[in-house]
Amino acid sequence: MKFKYFYTEETQQSVETLKTRIPLDPEVFLLKSLFKTAGFDLVAVGGVVRDYLFHAYDGYLSTFKPKDIDLATDAPPQTIIEILSSDAAKEHQIKFLPIGEAFGVIQAQVPQIEKDKVVGLKSYEIATFRKDSETGDGRRPDSVTFSSRKDDAQRRDLTMNALFYEIPRNNKEVGTVIDYNNGQGIKDIKNKFARPVGDPLKRFEEDRLRPMRLIRFYNRYNNAGPEFIESQDPETAKALKRYHMMEGVSPERIQKEFIMGLASSKDTVAYLKTLRYFGMFDRVFQGLRINPNIDQLKELKANPVLYRRPSLVIAWLLLHNDSNSVASALNSLKYPSRGGQGAEFKLVDNVKFLLEVAKDFQPQHITRFSKEREKLLVQFDNQAMIDLQAAEINAWATLVGLDRNMINHFLNFQRTVTGNDARLFGKKGPALGQAINDLETQNFLKMINKK
Repeated sequence: MKFKYFYTEETQQSVETLKTRIPLDPEVFLLKSLFKTAGFDLVAVGGVVRDYLFHAYDGYLSTFKPKDIDLATDAPPQTIIEILSSDAAKEHQIKFLPIGEAFGVIQAQVPQIEKDKVVGLKSYEIATFRKDSETGDGRRPDSVTFSSRKDDAQRRDLTMNALFYEIPRNNKEVGTVIDYNNGQGIKDIKNKFARPVGDPLKRFEEDRLRPMRLIRFYNRYNNAGPEFIESQDPETAKALKRYHMMEGVSPERIQKEFIMGLASSKDTVAYLKTLRYFGMFDRVFQGLRINPNIDQLKELKANPVLYRRPSLVIAWLLLHNDSNSVASALNSLKYPSRGGQGAEFKLVDNVKFLLEVAKDFQPQHITRFSKEREKLLVQFDNQAMIDLQAAEINAWATLVGLDRNMINHFLNFQRTVTGNDARLFGKKGPALGQAINDLETQNFLKMINKK
């Protein structure tokens, strides 16, 4: 189905509205109908509205696909449950989960129906409009008061995330985006700028991870660097410097936010420079020396995947540290380490490996890589991941100036020694493993010497 998009802005005192048509899932319109029948409001809020407007102002609406559609309502949590368990809801096989009832959040699970058959479930978080009290732990509010749309908008983190969309009856009709912050959210989206709602210091005190979250959203849409923040919003810049250490925020939340920032940044170097400018590396990589030559990462820019590859970026940032110290520090900061069933080298292991190779590339490094390569191919049948890891090592070789001939041999080497080799007779346990590694190293050296 094709949609026509258009914009008509209206200003009403401190509220700015924007007439437009945001394509939403059919299931959303069904939920809207249920709430309307019950006499309650239901609007889309947050990411889906923000992302749509960014696409619209950039002229890329054809690439916009709604995802993670969050909804908000004036119905209290118990009433939401009653609506989702009504006869009308049961008729459509709708279910619910009270995932955050104390904070007014209920998850609606709506069947996706195609050609009269259920093909899956779509989940939507429905939150009651609320205002938060003071936070005691710098993360969660001490209490929640259910309130109005305007109060709900003003307790959110960023102006771009505080926009509501009044859902029409279907995708053919025009809806209304409402900005309760003097139209600042719409303006910030036009300008590709991330700004806290209201007082920056208050917003950051409510959740001390918000400074880093702000930079993530800023660099998701803007590659201008930290100077643009200073020029556009000096008060926010001051608040970022004050809360740069994010006291009381767990290492898990910080590292996850950092990795999300890498994954979504419009320009990796600009994102890293913004974090460095506001002093956040002190907390992201506590106690470790940061490579001052961040700009060299631009050599990877032609490959967007490698340019945002966490192991590559982190290894480069921590190049001037001992590999064992880095691994220990990253583990204490709760970065993903080895273990579990992942079809990929784990981040900490990858970083340690790259640092070891950069310091002193040795033929014995083949053992680790070739074993992992076999696992990826045999256990996970994941040739794409093998290719990605080979590309990562090649990119790393370029960054740190490794011998290309050695790297090519390394990537093409195939293990041949097994536990049945006669030369391993009588060896067990760790001694057997070490002997296999030694023989593989000898084979690798022979291969190099022949070429």
